[in-house]
Amino acid sequence: MTMDTAIEFLDSFINHEKTPRKYEPGRYVPDRVKKMLAGAGIDTKGLKIVHIAGTKGKGSTAHYASSLLESLGNIKVGLYTSPHVLKINERIKINSEEISDREFILLIEKYSDYIMKYGETEKPTYFDILTFLAITYFICNTCDYAVLETGLGGRLDSTNFCLPEVSIITSISFDHTAVLGNTLKEIAGEKAGIIKEKIPSVASLLPGEALERIKEEVVLKNSPFYYFPETISYEIMERNQRGGIFNFILHFHDTEYCLENVYISEQGDVFIENFLLSLLGLTAAGLVFTEEGIRSAARIRIPFRMEKRGDYLIDVAHNDSSLESLFKTIRDYFRPERVRLYIGILSDKEIRLIAGKIIEYADLFERIIVFDFPSPRLSGGKPLFDLISILDRAEYSSGIPVAAHENGLLNVYTGSFQIIDKVLDKVLIGRDDYTSFLNGFMDIPEWEELYEEAVNENIPVLRPISARLLYLITMIAKPSNILEIGTGSGYSTLWIIRGAGPAARITTIERDMKRFHKAKKLFGDNPSVSIFNCDAMEYLKNCKDVFDLVILDAQKRNYREYLDLLKKRIIKGGILFTDNFFFGLAEEKKGARLIRLFNEELSRENIFEALFLSIEEGVILAMRK
Repeated sequence: MTMDTAIEFLDSFINHEKTPRKYEPGRYVPDRVKKMLAGAGIDTKGLKIVHIAGTKGKGSTAHYASSLLESLGNIKVGLYTSPHVLKINERIKINSEEISDREFILLIEKYSDYIMKYGETEKPTYFDILTFLAITYFICNTCDYAVLETGLGGRLDSTNFCLPEVSIITSISFDHTAVLGNTLKEIAGEKAGIIKEKIPSVASLLPGEALERIKEEVVLKNSPFYYFPETISYEIMERNQRGGIFNFILHFHDTEYCLENVYISEQGDVFIENFLLSLLGLTAAGLVFTEEGIRSAARIRIPFRMEKRGDYLIDVAHNDSSLESLFKTIRDYFRPERVRLYIGILSDKEIRLIAGKIIEYADLFERIIVFDFPSPRLSGGKPLFDLISILDRAEYSSGIPVAAHENGLLNVYTGSFQIIDKVLDKVLIGRDDYTSFLNGFMDIPEWEELYEEAVNENIPVLRPISARLLYLITMIAKPSNILEIGTGSGYSTLWIIRGAGPAARITTIERDMKRFHKAKKLFGDNPSVSIFNCDAMEYLKNCKDVFDLVILDAQKRNYREYLDLLKKRIIKGGILFTDNFFFGLAEEKKGARLIRLFNEELSRENIFEALFLSIEEGVILAMRK
């Protein structure tokens, strides 16, 4: 079996993500998952579950809960979220590591006959089966905890087979009204379905009628209830492109957290709220966290939430409340000189409410481009455009438009989860878009002159072809905070500055005194470059900063320790360069294709291949000197 045939097997079952239907018993049956697990002999009694429902913020709250649990140390934490953006593997993780293709295939191979036999009498859905596989994977890997995000609603969701340690309700607003109900009270009633008898529950700040319905349920279920505004106070001290800094106090019976200057890597006030909600939920479940654990958990990056890549900002806001959060984040955190909005949504969303929010914040954008896109469900670009066409800056495109690269311009792509892979492929990492760009700088004489100058100065250097790749990636990604570890005395720094621009901040760690002094000679007067002569491991252990690019020369013997530390420091999407790191990478499930590429002299074609592969893998690009 291959990954393609495994996905074909799943796709043979009804998928409500592609064809949503009325939310009613018989069609959505959480007991199916319970029966499937029992029939397969999967005992879930030892698995502690954190269950999360809500209209928006479920995914980020789940990621933060998982990160907080991991900070306890010496435990395994499963994380089950939906939908996926690029690969189905994104939905199932243990300690932040996605399930591998091979592990996913083995699960399907082992249980496909059982699932087919079960399907003869029952009608499991795509999401039922995925939930069954995720829980089975967590149990087989002896997970201590599992954080489960509901797919739709809560009461009849596939994840609602469980008896959790705590039920967490995130924000509630209008979405999926044709399925969940036309009022906030009806929608809240479906979310409240995850609240269990005598199990603690917590909720985010909610509209009045939604809160009223949640409180009705907690009384009915005798659930100890903790409301965010009544237990947590916080103050945001700083907002910028790299995230936010906040102070908070959490009161919970005998437990109190009072922390100042907590750094969060995500941009947007909503992420601070979701992080604190996850902390409240886990505290209600009886867990206690260290200050270091809380601070480290807040630093994680969550894919495709306010994710900035160069002059692009990618988000998945697709209802009125999430769009308002996005617009406020652009205004308060990024503060661009100019901004253009590109939005593609599905037709079953609350288009009138979305249009109203775009009109309310229209002055933020110089252009607003609404587009349609291929989808199993009907795209809603044209109806949305018709509602905002009163704006002179509004435009319509029948397909995903390619944004321009212009100085001072931020291009914001948002809307359905379904557009992200198409945007990445068409707009951000398309080969055709980079061919002319690459050809334009590959043969600049300045490269060879600088190479010869470095050799004459006895500076260890990257090959000119490899330096081009470094320059290419920094020019595209525009990292703002960069860390170099043991990469030589200045040559790579030169091309980072050229590619990332003078505003980039660079920290260089060089233990070798000779290289350290050469680097100081080259860049000691540059206020953007900080050069330290110290042990890199100790630096990382004590570092409070977060980097969006790391250039690393790690020996095989300690590459894993480096990677574990860097996971806490590197922003999602950063890239690690190294000459030795990829040998250690060979022992992992990733990296084989990279090794083959870099065992040969880089050419134009495999420069492209390496660049795309690095983005696809998420964090790692191996590089040879």
